[in-house]
Order: sequence, then C-alpha cells, then structure tokens
Amino acid sequence: MKTKIIFLYTILIGILFFHLISADISIPTVTKVYFEKNSQPFNENLEFTVEGYGYETGLPGSENYTENKLPGTYTPEVVFSFSGKYSHSGDEIYETYYQNYRHIDYYELTAKTSDGKTFKIKNIKSILAGCESDIYYSQRKCELRFNLDESEGEVTPQKIGFWKNVGCFFKKLFGKSC
Repeated sequence: MKTKIIFLYTILIGILFFHLISADISIPTVTKVYFEKNSQPFNENLEFTVEGYGYETGLPGSENYTENKLPGTYTPEVVFSFSGKYSHSGDEIYETYYQNYRHIDYYELTAKTSDGKTFKIKNIKSILAGCESDIYYSQRKCELRFNLDESEGEVTPQKIGFWKNVGCFFKKLFGKSC
C-alpha cells in the first residue's frame, strides 16, 4: 500500500513539473564583436543595432504554427533585434540570441559613429560565427564580424594622433576602452 502511494505521488509530481523539464531555454552568450574597414580593425566608438527580418512561425502544435512559408508569400518584418556599443576590436556584448519560433531570412546592421555618421549593412545571411558552448550548455562564446566595406553610407576612420594612441594604450592596459 505504501509503495502505491509513493508511486502515485511520483506520477503526480512528474505531471506537474513536466513543463519545467521540457522548458524552452535560452543560453547566455558572450560575444566578441569585430568591425573591419579596408581589412584593418575599426577601432572607433559605435552604437549599433542588428535586426533580423523574416516571420514568426508560432509554437509547434498551435493553430498558427507555420514552419515553411514560400518566398514571395509574405513580407519579411523585424522578428529579432539587439543593440550594442563598440569601441575597439574584440569588445564583448552579452546577448542570448533567442530566435526560436522565428524564421529569419536576413539581417541588417545599422550603426552610428561618435561623430554622427550613420551607415547600414544590408542582406547579411548569418550573424554569429565560431560559437562554442561549454559541456553543460550554461554559456556560449561567439563572434560577430562585420566588414564596413560592404556598408551603405560613409564610414571613414578618424586619424588618431600620437598622444591619443598613448592614452589609449594605457586605458587598455588598465582594462578600460578608448
């Protein structure tokens, strides 16, 4: 009798907590960001936004679930986005990149430099490169790489004088950004 009661409680607890076990989780991600211009690192202050265009698929099993829409049967809209600040090659941002239940056709990057110049890179097919997860999937490490030679808009690196370079060296030496 005692065994049956324990078994019943086990089944009841399993039913109540099943949704937690099958949860749809996002993985924290540390991403190193790289911008390049003329095959050289672009080390200037930027504020950037990346938007993913496509459609939401809905949850599998729901009545509005659509796995594959044919191209031309829908107008891509923004279904994913994130923003960040950048000051030098290898800056880190923290984003989960949760993109489940979305179909993304392409990405667009929009950025603004510290002197007010804006530029855009269109039709980026994928954004993440070199992602690695730890053995427990508790954290991911990825890279974002953007080539400013492909951008629309004028992006010219500012000339940095000798003393500014020296100051930047010491800032980086002590863990700060330029």
